[in-house]
Formats: sequence, C-alpha cells, structure tokens
Amino acid sequence: MASESDNFEDYILSPEKLRDFLHGMPGYRDNEILDKALSEVVEAARPRHPFLSDYYFENAEKISNLYTEIGKLKTDFSSQVNKYVSEKRKSEKKEKELEQLKRNLDELLRKLELANILPRVRTEAAEYLIRGDGIFKDNFQNLSELKSTVISIDIRRSTSLMLNARTASSYATFITKLSQELSSTIKSNFGIVDKFTGDGILAFFPDFFSGIDSVRLALKAAEACHQIFNDHYYAHRRDFNVVLKNVGLGIGVDYGMVTLINNGSELTVVGIPVVYACRLSSASPNTTLLNQPALEKLTIETLSSIMIKEVVIDLKHEGEIAAYEIKLSNEEHNSVRSPEWYSLLEK
Repeated sequence: MASESDNFEDYILSPEKLRDFLHGMPGYRDNEILDKALSEVVEAARPRHPFLSDYYFENAEKISNLYTEIGKLKTDFSSQVNKYVSEKRKSEKKEKELEQLKRNLDELLRKLELANILPRVRTEAAEYLIRGDGIFKDNFQNLSELKSTVISIDIRRSTSLMLNARTASSYATFITKLSQELSSTIKSNFGIVDKFTGDGILAFFPDFFSGIDSVRLALKAAEACHQIFNDHYYAHRRDFNVVLKNVGLGIGVDYGMVTLINNGSELTVVGIPVVYACRLSSASPNTTLLNQPALEKLTIETLSSIMIKEVVIDLKHEGEIAAYEIKLSNEEHNSVRSPEWYSLLEK
C-alpha cells in the first residue's frame, strides 16, 4: 500500500503535475472547470486506493496545501484570462480602428482621384462617385467621347462693368459671388461646371450624366442664371459709379459629340458644340440662343409646345447664321426629367 500511496501522492499532491494535468484538459477556462478537474483526479485515483478516506485523514495538511495550491492556480488563471480578454479586446479594437483607417484611406484616395470632378457636380453626384458604385464613373475617363449639351455664359459689357466699379476689390467681390451663384445653379440642374472664364462660365450637360432631358435642363439653368445676374447686379448697384442698363448675360447652347479632357487637374470638353455655344454667347444681354443641333434635340425630347423664335446673328469669319431663342413654359419646366441615376438614389 505504501508504494500505491506514494504513487497517488506523487500524482495528486505535486503542483507541477497538477498544473500539467489541468492545462492539458480541453476547455480549461474557469474555476468550475478547475473544481471538476480536481474531482476527476480524485475519482481516477480511487480504484487504486480503497482506503482513500483514511489517507485523507492521515494527510490532512497535505490535502489542505493541495487546495491552497489549487486556489493559487485559480487566481493565476483568472488573472491570465482577464489579461487575455483585455488584450483581445484591445486587439479587436485596433483591428476595427485599422479597418476604419483603411476605409478612410480608400475614400481619401477616391476623393484624390476625383478631385477635379467633385467640386463641379452637385452633392449627390459627388457622393455617388466617392462610393465608387456610380453607373457613370467610367464615362469620366480621359478622352471619352460623349454626347453632350454645352452651355456658354458670357457677361455682356463686362469690361464696362469693371471700369465703372468704384474699387477693384468691390468688383472682385461682385464677380466672385456671381460666379459662385451661377455655378451652383448649373450644378443643381445636373450640369457640370467646366470653368470660370473671368467674364463668364462654360458648362456641359452630358447625356450619361444629365439624362435624356439635357437640353431642357441647360435651358432651365440658363433662365435661372439670367435672373440671378439681374438680381445680383441690382443688389450691388452701390459698387458702381454708373449703373448700366444694357447689361446682362448672353448665353449660347449647342448639342453634339464632344471629347472629355480629364488629366487629373483639368476637366473640360472640346469639340464643335463648344465652339458654337461660345460664339452664340455673344448674344444680346438677357438672351439665350440655341444652335440647330440643340434645337433638334430639344424638339425630339419635348412633348408640349415650346416658343421658338428664329433670329439672325453675324458670326466673325462665318457671316450670318440662324439661331433660336427659346422660351420654356411653366409646363415644360415642371416636366423636365431628372437623370436616371438620381431617380435611383431617390428610390
């Protein structure tokens, strides 16, 4: 019996072997598991020790020490578990922070890639592009061939306005605020602002972006721009020594195939529609003129009646050409359709 007792004592009372045994158990996680483990050790030893209870009485101090050691193990394990959980939580937090940083970086990279586009379009379109799931993103590739309405806005008698300004700074403020308001109106009507030319704005309404009503949207924007200029000029009369009466915007509109130039810093279109929109913007103040292709596109799109007035203008190096003044009715304004991508966003 002595040898068996020694074997049992060697098995049960050695803290090192007990640790090895407990650490080898699956699911070694909490105090309940430790208690169960101790019971299993005792039960495993019982068949070899019929007089186990006598042994316990005889070795009460050793058994007490065993429980003390187990208590230390529990405390140590609990500390290790808490440390592990804390570190895991920190790790998970870091992983989430890294994931968020990666998302922020991806968004920043997309914004940098689209930096020359985002300020030129309305907010919803910018967000659509940043998300990267816009159905029209590929159309912004450099040298893309696009069907587009082009609008050129020119401040007629801008030189006289500048010379009549009371101070250069007041005129700079006048023209800066005006360009901001005109640009905002173009963007709100699903146009893309090309550039501010110093005495006007060039913008375009490509079919892929502005939709099938691109000409009507351009005309709607043009009418709003005429009103903006008149209101703005009236509000700033005190900035001028002489208030000129025959001033306003001349706006030219054309439609056709253009080539998009997107070199990362510039975003502009070139082509015949750009040329004739700019030439037609030499119209009289408060006048919008359409070229023939824009008129044809408009009449195809329009179901209601529109007011068309043919006028003759004299273009440098070309002579007299026919152009068209258009007045959209309220019914026409109300029936202008938003582009498809915007309708999808609304849904």
